Amino acid sequence: MKLIADSGSTKTNWALCQGTSCRIFKTKGINLHFMSEEQVGEILTSVKLHFGEAISSILFYGAGVSSIDKIKVMSGYLNKYIDTSAEVHVFSDFLGACRALFGNGKGVASILGTGASSGVYDGIEIVVSVPSLGFWLGDEGSGSDLGKRLIKAYLRNELPPDLKDKFEIEFGSFKRDVIFEVLTKEKPNAYFAKFVPFLKSNLEDRWVSALVSKAFEEFVKHNLLKYNVNGDMKLGFVGSIAFYFQDLLKATLARYFDNDILILQDPMQALIDFHVTNVQ
Repeated sequence: MKLIADSGSTKTNWALCQGTSCRIFKTKGINLHFMSEEQVGEILTSVKLHFGEAISSILFYGAGVSSIDKIKVMSGYLNKYIDTSAEVHVFSDFLGACRALFGNGKGVASILGTGASSGVYDGIEIVVSVPSLGFWLGDEGSGSDLGKRLIKAYLRNELPPDLKDKFEIEFGSFKRDVIFEVLTKEKPNAYFAKFVPFLKSNLEDRWVSALVSKAFEEFVKHNLLKYNVNGDMKLGFVGSIAFYFQDLLKATLARYFDNDILILQDPMQALIDFHVTNVQ
């Protein structure tokens, strides 16, 4: 029995596979940058409720596990809370995006979900990648970034009056100290990303579309333009932001590139296909 996971800060998709037959379920997201062992352990313990058999191998792709130290920590948690005898492989969520988009092929991959990242993939590994700088310093174009832009505009009274009215009907008047609110949140990036549905539902508003387009422009400027992208390379995107705002994303990309574009909302099925046909 093989267990595959694709984990972001907001949610984790799990696939329990026996041969080519897989069952998918979801739990809360896991990000070691923002969570304690107790919090991670609670989520991993809940995973065991979905099966009763021993697991031969666990393949975990996750946010916040890009360093060797974090990979070791996450590997330990998976053995400790799911199955002590399982063979565990932990990878970054970005490598998962690359494999989902291109398999063993080449391309420039990006994640635009709660967070953001990008890099050039040679079919085996990531050969060059611009640091995303994470939630506090970067992640341009991500859900957390879009949410921050919206909240800053609201607090500075920069929203158009009709949009401000809609915002307050949905969320109330933001009189509390947002900085304190964010600093006390378990996952501050996910806190800001929760405002993205408001942007999506008001995307026909010129102010909203301009906000999203500006964020994508900054993502391209600080990420994709740093790579030597030739005309044969595909540009691939994984994540809910890329998927739900793909018209604006494609319009932004068209100003800089004439490459084929791939967009996946969720990489799980492609990762299942990758690991069913490749021995990892």
